[in-house]
Amino acid sequence: MAKTKRVQKSVGRRRNNPTTKTLIQDIPVSESLKLLKIGLDNYSRISQSNTCFNIIRIYLSQQTVLVVEYVTERTQSIDLKVEIGELIGFMGGFYLNKGNQKTTFEVPKLFAVTALNKRHDKLMYVISSHDATQHIMKGNAIEWIKKSIFTDTTGDYLLSIAKSKISTIENALRRVIYELLYEEKSEYWSDLVDSRIFKEAHKAFQKATNSADITDSQILDYTYLPQLKTIVENNWALFASLFNSRELFAKTMDELNKIRRDESHNRKISESDIAALERIYEIVLSKIADNYPDTVPKYILDNWHKSLVAIIERLAKEIPCIAEEDRRNLKINLVAMKRFQSAVGVACTETKELLYPVNKQNLHLRLIKILQDLYIILSDMTRHAENTDIEQLESAFITFNTKMKEIKDFEKDYLLSEI
Repeated sequence: MAKTKRVQKSVGRRRNNPTTKTLIQDIPVSESLKLLKIGLDNYSRISQSNTCFNIIRIYLSQQTVLVVEYVTERTQSIDLKVEIGELIGFMGGFYLNKGNQKTTFEVPKLFAVTALNKRHDKLMYVISSHDATQHIMKGNAIEWIKKSIFTDTTGDYLLSIAKSKISTIENALRRVIYELLYEEKSEYWSDLVDSRIFKEAHKAFQKATNSADITDSQILDYTYLPQLKTIVENNWALFASLFNSRELFAKTMDELNKIRRDESHNRKISESDIAALERIYEIVLSKIADNYPDTVPKYILDNWHKSLVAIIERLAKEIPCIAEEDRRNLKINLVAMKRFQSAVGVACTETKELLYPVNKQNLHLRLIKILQDLYIILSDMTRHAENTDIEQLESAFITFNTKMKEIKDFEKDYLLSEI
């Protein structure tokens, strides 16, 4: 204990010695924040975007993420990305630039920036790894955007999300309406459409295409949400299997149409509107995607993405975390391995049952193979532990670690494929 104290005193003397070359090297992140704040305040003078950055807070989150909060007058998503890119680049230069050893500090694992409006509502939050930060430091904004995580709540971004969701729902409904009406009446499918609705849609179709064809499926492209709702309700027997109930369908379509009116007039779309659209998206499209996958490829992609993230996150929570003193305790290890094996089995089953986009087939099947291999390895480890075969268990553990690395590699490839 005395020896430890002598070392600590020695370090203290080195820090008090102004001639020591390593004077600032051992300064923790928490103590470098004031210097970073001064640097950011001065940076406004040379900002490439001519921004006077109003930094209101700099703090360390969860001991690993360095967060800079600032207030901005910008409201457009692209403008905020330019500003945040500058701030992330400055933070990277401050902590990652090894050119001058005297300005090297303890380095946070991640860099993050929160952009707020004048009311201090969050507009955008970006978190970047060292790798992503290096890209923006070199001026490679595209790679930085690809490798960073964005939470965007700007008005134009929310509006673009709403337009995309609504368009996907509308087009999927038009396609499935045509499919089911055609199955029922073949080329006479229009007989099942309210005459006034069909007349209006056909008139618009004829004006746009110079075609008088009354059987073309594109005629439905000139219908609106209330009209689509009426067609489905008038032919409910054909559509009942695709929706939970007639009442829920009607209520959902009315809610969707209200958001649709705001979106079509470029009115403000709120985060609650987006949450409602996510729910409507699921209600309207889930069974359509199962029965008519070619009709809603975007929904299948979105659902595949969301489901895989959930599967991987649940699996990550089940990864055994065994204390150092219990590493040699076979009983504790055995319980942990069995629990994780069960979680891997569930993840594998869920992944197999998940409907995936055609262009994601190789990636999807790759994950299934990894999970199947991992399940077998854990089964071998469990057997070796039960037989107290330490040598075989250690050999299997090496294979286990290799397979876990494959999962990490998969996560990287998966994220890149979603950009």
